[in-house]
Amino acid sequence: QRKNVYRLAKEAVHHAWANAYIGRKQKKRTFRQLWNVKINAACRENDLSYSRFIHALKENKVELDRKVLAQMAQENPEAFKYLVESLRVQDSNQNQLEKLKNEVISRRDDKGVVANYFEEKQQRNQPFF
Repeated sequence: QRKNVYRLAKEAVHHAWANAYIGRKQKKRTFRQLWNVKINAACRENDLSYSRFIHALKENKVELDRKVLAQMAQENPEAFKYLVESLRVQDSNQNQLEKLKNEVISRRDDKGVVANYFEEKQQRNQPFF
């Protein structure tokens, strides 16, 4: 009767609008899940977990969204591997800097002054960084 009765047709249209609105929201969710799965699969191929990869991206201020990352992982795996390796290199450099920073902080005296840190390094013939 929806095709004949105006009131029922109008009600059907309103329900269709509501379902279309919901569908647009669900579509975004579904695509984000798909992108996450694709990125995770590519990360696992490169011996890295998805969460560590995303964390490294945020730490290094890489502003590629998940759609682009998933597309890169699927269509250009060499470029994705290069991105993962560059994040690993930057992460290891940050770890070295953190270790150095912690070492400097641990050598401070009570006044907050670094106590002969560089002189000690020179006496041991070690590089400063």
